[in-house]
Amino acid sequence: MPRLSRFAIAGAGLLVVAAACGDEPTRGQASFCRQLLADRAAIDTPAGSTAAARLQVERFRALDRLAPEAIRDEWHAVTELMALASTADLATAAGRASLNEAALGASRAADTVRAYVLDVCGVDLTGTVVTSPAAAPDPTPSTGAAPTAPGTVPTP
Repeated sequence: MPRLSRFAIAGAGLLVVAAACGDEPTRGQASFCRQLLADRAAIDTPAGSTAAARLQVERFRALDRLAPEAIRDEWHAVTELMALASTADLATAAGRASLNEAALGASRAADTVRAYVLDVCGVDLTGTVVTSPAAAPDPTPSTGAAPTAPGTVPTP
């Protein structure tokens, strides 16, 4: 096979591989911030239904694939907490206790995520991402009933 043909075939192969890879967003600050800004409304709106909670978790998971190394583990912890919050049975004491325990465990990660996205992306997720227990309002009404909005994360 002539030398030029081999180079042409190799070059075409590289173009196909590059085009296929070009569809996948890359992990990092720019991609993460761009996607966070695009998904902000879906992430920042309290989930009022199970479907809305699922959509919110999907958005968090999509961002989880893009999270920069600086907050990769922390964003993942928050994503898992949001997933748990969307499926937890808040009508039971055990469900609320389990979610409270998870929220306490993720509070440092949530603080890190909130600070990073505000500082680096210019997005304030204070009302969205679980807050540390000392700063969070009591999510249960004085009657002791569970919150009605799926996707909200109670903390003690």
